[in-house]
Amino acid sequence: MNFLGGYFRALFEREPRLWEEHLDLLSKNFFFKQFIPELTSLSGMSDRSAERIVAMVRGGEVDARHLGALLRRDIAGLSEATIKDAINLTLEKMPTNGAYIALLLLHHHYIIDDQRILPRGITTRVLLDPFFWKNAGIETNKSRVDYDWREIASRLSRENPEIDELLADTILVNFGKEDSIAGLYDSEAYRFLYETIQRKPSAMWARITSYLGPPIDKRAYSLKEWLKGEKGFKTSESSALELIEPADIWAWIDGDVDKRAWYFATFVAPHIEPDDKRSSLARELLIRYGSRAEVRRNFTANYSSEVSWGSLKERFEKKKEHLLEVKKREHNLNIITWIDEYVVMLDQDIEREKIREEHGDFGA
Repeated sequence: MNFLGGYFRALFEREPRLWEEHLDLLSKNFFFKQFIPELTSLSGMSDRSAERIVAMVRGGEVDARHLGALLRRDIAGLSEATIKDAINLTLEKMPTNGAYIALLLLHHHYIIDDQRILPRGITTRVLLDPFFWKNAGIETNKSRVDYDWREIASRLSRENPEIDELLADTILVNFGKEDSIAGLYDSEAYRFLYETIQRKPSAMWARITSYLGPPIDKRAYSLKEWLKGEKGFKTSESSALELIEPADIWAWIDGDVDKRAWYFATFVAPHIEPDDKRSSLARELLIRYGSRAEVRRNFTANYSSEVSWGSLKERFEKKKEHLLEVKKREHNLNIITWIDEYVVMLDQDIEREKIREEHGDFGA
C-alpha cells in the first residue's frame, strides 16, 4: 500500500486528471475497491474523489468508517454539498460514533475557514447527537472532542443567536453526567455555557434555576459548584454567578424563601469584606435573609470550606482577627450577628487545636 500510495501521490501532483481516472477504474474492481479511501487519503483530495468515497459508502461497497479518510487531507476546498453528504452519511451509517467524525468534518471545513457560514440544521443535529451526551466512553475518547464541540457551538451561536438557549439547555440537562461532555473535568462545554450567560444572563438564570434545586441531586450539586467557581468547574477568573443580575437572584429566592435562602448561602461566593466587589452577593444575602439562623449556619459552612495548609490554630486565629477587623467597619445587624456567631466557633476551634498541638497531635 505504501508503494501504491507513493505512486498515486506522484500521479496526483503531476496528472490529477489521470489520477482521477485511475481511482475510477480501481473503484470498479472487486478486489481494489476496498483500498480506494486509503489510496485517496494517501495521495490527494478533490471534490470528485470525496464524492467517490461518499458514493461507495452509500452503496455499501466500503464501510462507513472510511469516511474518516476525508479528514486526513485538506478538505477546505471541497464543496459544501459534498461535505453535507459526508456528514449526513456518517450520522446515518454510523449511529454509534458517526457524530464525532461529523463534528471533525464540520470543524475542518467551516471553522478553519472562517469565511464560511455553518449550515444551521445539520450543525445543530451534530451538536445535539447522543454521542456527546449519552456515551459511556466519552471520557476515554475525549481527545479534543469537547474543544471542537465548543468552537463549533460558539460559531453557530454567533451566526444564529436564537440557538444559544437550545444548546445551553442541553448542557444544563446533562450537567455533571459522566457519560457526557458536560460531565468531563473542566469541560469546554462549561465555557460555552459561561459565554451564553454573559450574553443572556436573565434568560439563562431562568433556565439554570430549573435544574439548580432544591432538591439537590448530582446535577444540582455540580451546577451550584460551577456557579460558585469551585472544584474543577472553574471557567474563568470570575464565577458564573457573578454574571447574573442580582435582582434576578433575589426574585428567585423570594419565590420560596424557606427553601432557597439557606440553599443560596451554600454556594454564594464566601466573601464578606465591604470593600471587596466579590462580597456584594454574600453581603446582600445576609442583609436580606441573615435574620434566619439556617442562612447564617449554611453561609458559615460555605465560608469555612477553603483548603489550606499549615497550622490550623494559626489559620483560625488569623481568620478571627480578620473578621473582628471587618466588624469594626460593619453597620448591618445581620452581618454583625453572623460574625459574632462565627467568632464563637473560631474560639472553640482555636482551643481544640491548641490542646492538640500541646499533645503533639497534628492530625486533622
